[in-house]
Amino acid sequence: MVAQAIQPGATGPTGPTGPAGATGAGVTGATGPSGPTGPSGPTGPTGAGVTGATGASGPSGPAGATGATGAGATGPTGPTGPAGAQGGTGGTGGVGATGPSGAAGATGPTGPAGATGATGAGVTGPTGPAGATGPSGATGPSGATGPEADAEYPLYAGATNPSVFSTGSFELGIRFSTLVEGGMLTAVSFYKAPGEDDGHTLNLWDEETATLIDSWATVSETADGWQEVAVTPPLALDPDTDYMISVNSNTDWTNGAISVLGRVNGIVATRPESDIAAAGTYSAFHDDAGSMPNQQGATDYNVQVTVEGPAVGPKGDPGAAGATGPTGPAGATGPTGVAGATGAGVTGATGPTGPTGPTGPTGVTGGTGGTGGAGAAGATGPTGPTGPAGATGPVGATGPTGPANARVLQLKVSADDADLTTGDGKLTVVIDATLNGLVLSACAAAVSDASSAGGPISIQIHNVTDGVDMLSTPITIDDGEFTSYTAAAPVINPATDDVATGDRIRIDVDDAGTDARGLIVVLQFA
Repeated sequence: MVAQAIQPGATGPTGPTGPAGATGAGVTGATGPSGPTGPSGPTGPTGAGVTGATGASGPSGPAGATGATGAGATGPTGPTGPAGAQGGTGGTGGVGATGPSGAAGATGPTGPAGATGATGAGVTGPTGPAGATGPSGATGPSGATGPEADAEYPLYAGATNPSVFSTGSFELGIRFSTLVEGGMLTAVSFYKAPGEDDGHTLNLWDEETATLIDSWATVSETADGWQEVAVTPPLALDPDTDYMISVNSNTDWTNGAISVLGRVNGIVATRPESDIAAAGTYSAFHDDAGSMPNQQGATDYNVQVTVEGPAVGPKGDPGAAGATGPTGPAGATGPTGVAGATGAGVTGATGPTGPTGPTGPTGVTGGTGGTGGAGAAGATGPTGPTGPAGATGPVGATGPTGPANARVLQLKVSADDADLTTGDGKLTVVIDATLNGLVLSACAAAVSDASSAGGPISIQIHNVTDGVDMLSTPITIDDGEFTSYTAAAPVINPATDDVATGDRIRIDVDDAGTDARGLIVVLQFA
């Protein structure tokens, strides 16, 4: 079949597939070659070319050759043989070109806007200010702290009287210090050995400067035993001063009755000459009676002071703060100012909108009418009256007085001129009979030079006799701080806090920080 002539180069539509020929006994005929595709032409209207007709089925035998694509006719299909090859696809007709869009009509100009009328000069008066709020009632004062009872503390209270005596003429002394502010020296005494002649003078020295502070001569003496002289009026003692109390021996003197490791009673304690509480270091003697003792003693000389001062029990808790007085009522709000009259100016009429025309250039926008002037401010309303002051809260109750039966040991553990180091047994003390059956109720520590780094300083209290630590959480002093009161609180183990006469208590330094010096440990038993 011959394809109808169309515009140059357009490809006709695909022809339909011819029906299958009858099966033939011959071999399959060769497939005819495809016709060449014409070149594409310019886009235009769709071509009107028609599809070539399908060839008739060939007799049984080889398949007829496939007609050429486009104008070539499809070969006949062989009888009873394989299906004839599909005819070639006809070329597609080209699409006609799109015509240009019509031009849009020009837009007519917009009419000018009418001028805006001026705003009237009437203004709204301002709102009067709110009245001042009444002041809050005054806070009630804190309750007074419970007072501390004063008590007298003989250095050797409760100690066994001496039974060992020696001979010779000496000046015999004991180093001591008071542990609190406000301690007053009320009496001095010594134990007179049997056979000792009468006539004794007790001398109080500032040990650091070797200065005699005061002296008291005995007026009448018994044959032996404690001889006491009252200090009238009582003499104030400075907790920062190291003292020595001494007495002369004429022929005989006592020794060895008191623990050679020192002694503490309430607010007064013997003080070792060095930082190691070795035997005898808190006592001293001089070969010349009346001179300050300057040689280390090897025993106790039974000369003592009695100091009166605040009880060792902790202070009562501060009274609770008084309740805050009620807030005074708010002052009345001042009246609102009268609103100014609204101006009478009218808004100018809006100009008519111009007719819409064909799309084109936009018309010029008309000018905006002028804004009316601002109205004047209204007068300020008067200030409301001040509310009355609230009532004063009641005074809090006075806190309870602390217990008076506690005992405090203030222990100098390391020197002020040497860096603190770690280790067990930096200091060991022995519990005497006055502390028998008590428990460790509080503890703290301080240094003369704070640790600069590597802290905190960590201190454990160990009962050597029982073989147990007394603290679940040790005492700590943070870097840059001088006391443990600013660090985490130590925790005393209630299972190991009790002490008995003869128990050896050891101070262990588990962490020494850097550059720390002059460690002091404070133990309270109750």
